[in-house]
Amino acid sequence: MSTLVNFTSITIAWQPLDCLQQNSPNISYTIHYTETFHNMTNPPSTTTTDTSFVATSLFPGASYTFEIAAVNIHGTSQSSHYSALTKQPTGMLYKQIIVQ
Repeated sequence: MSTLVNFTSITIAWQPLDCLQQNSPNISYTIHYTETFHNMTNPPSTTTTDTSFVATSLFPGASYTFEIAAVNIHGTSQSSHYSALTKQPTGMLYKQIIVQ
C-alpha cells in the first residue's frame, strides 16, 4: 500500500491480488474509515473499482484507520487495515503503517 498525506486528506493506493483478477475480473473495493482519537466514523462505506481512494475533509494532525475489502461475485474478502496520520499544521508529516 502507498500513501500521500496532506493536512486534510489522505490518498491510499494498493495493488490488486492477481488471484482475484484471474478468477473474477469484476472486482470492486469497499473502503471504510474512522478518525481514531474521537472515534468518529466518517462517511458510510465507499465502493470503488479503482485501486486508490482519497479521504477528504479530515482533521489536521488526526489519526485515521482505514479498512479495505475486495468484493467479487464470490463475496467479500477479509478487510485489510491501514492507519495514517494527517499532517500537523506545522507542516510536519507523521505516517504510521499497520497491516494486519
